[in-house]
Amino acid sequence: MTFLNTKTRNEFIIDKKKEGWTNDEISKKVKLSVRQIQNIWRAFRNKKPIIRKPGSGRKKVLTKSHKATIRNTLAANPYKSTDEIAQGLDVEVSSRTVNRYLQSIKWSRKKGIKKAVLTSKHKDRRLDWAKNHMKFKWSKVVFTDECNFELNQCRYGWAPKGQRIEQESLSHNPIVEVWGSMSIKGPVIFTFYEGNLKAKEYI
Repeated sequence: MTFLNTKTRNEFIIDKKKEGWTNDEISKKVKLSVRQIQNIWRAFRNKKPIIRKPGSGRKKVLTKSHKATIRNTLAANPYKSTDEIAQGLDVEVSSRTVNRYLQSIKWSRKKGIKKAVLTSKHKDRRLDWAKNHMKFKWSKVVFTDECNFELNQCRYGWAPKGQRIEQESLSHNPIVEVWGSMSIKGPVIFTFYEGNLKAKEYI
């Protein structure tokens, strides 16, 4: 059921309460929780306004400027804690408020991944190599690499606070070693191997 505004909706709730409707019946009709309906009815019986004045709600602690500062701080240093961020703002705010804001914009804490440290010299050499090989006949090249995978690694999961998730695991889990190659036309070969892959076996 739709209403022109909050005032007409709340007046409808008051009328139905007077007619003897239950809170559950009204809740289903106006799409509000039972608690919200109880609050509106209580305000009416206590001769208080049944609609809130514009701007009378709780003021938001974080302004647009504060939110921008939070984003910029984490962009420069993603490892800062919400406590450190809160202390760096020019307003008294809790780390929980900062955390709620970050969740609202779909930010979350995550484990960092390794990234190669490249100097200016490294970058220049890579750029020169790429330019010199722009017309190279890549159809004559086969790319190869090897990788190993540890089986039965512990996985992330959900559990109640204070309760652990136990997963059976050996002290030394088995490892699967894989070698593969590909060309401009697609995969060439993928195979399993054991031990160290030396030059002779590699060729």
